[in-house]
Amino acid sequence: MTITHLSDPHVGELITPDHLPHIVESANELGGDLIAVTGDFVDFSNAYLPAVVDAMSKLEAPLGAWFVLGNHDYLDDGAEVCRAFKSAGLNLLMNEGHRLAFRDHAIALGGIDWADKPADLQRLVQHTCRAMPQQADLRILLAHHPHAFDAAQELGIGLTLSGHTHGGQLILSNNHGKKGSIGLGNLAFRYTRGLYARGDSRLFVSSGVGSWFPVRIQCPAEITLLELQAEL
Repeated sequence: MTITHLSDPHVGELITPDHLPHIVESANELGGDLIAVTGDFVDFSNAYLPAVVDAMSKLEAPLGAWFVLGNHDYLDDGAEVCRAFKSAGLNLLMNEGHRLAFRDHAIALGGIDWADKPADLQRLVQHTCRAMPQQADLRILLAHHPHAFDAAQELGIGLTLSGHTHGGQLILSNNHGKKGSIGLGNLAFRYTRGLYARGDSRLFVSSGVGSWFPVRIQCPAEITLLELQAEL
């Protein structure tokens, strides 16, 4: 099973709507079985929201495209962002779960609303896990903030997909965001970019397709194709 993971478009004055067709085309060309988009669709203004919703509606995968909101989606009017996604029929997950089928496997997919405080993340992850189908070969959680992984791992979530960090954007010493790296992301996040493992649980943190500011050093924008393999 393959998952196309993209995050943090931050559509606004820096990443303009003109970038969206290329982002969508690039994601679709990867041919993932499922597309996961982990938040921060608009940067600061919902003036760009119609273009974002139109672009997200063009993402195509056999198991669908699934979305969660990030912190920037609440800077103007988060309720409006939620309504726009729902009205367009997009699969926006707001602390809820769904059952998907891939070949002979049952997949439980859940997604949480934006949160950053540890207690809030734990509460939302617990609520969403209860809402997810309990009988599944794999449970996947979408969460904008990667620190949700702590609660997800404790509850047996196999894979958590996150963004939010932009990979740090500025990395002076590069160990893929992990111990030994020196960069902006390491100052604020336990999980900065790439793949993390704890027990049987995995976290992937996307460096995102957008930017806070127009500079990236040793941390390019990315759309990632993840390949999941069943244990034999």
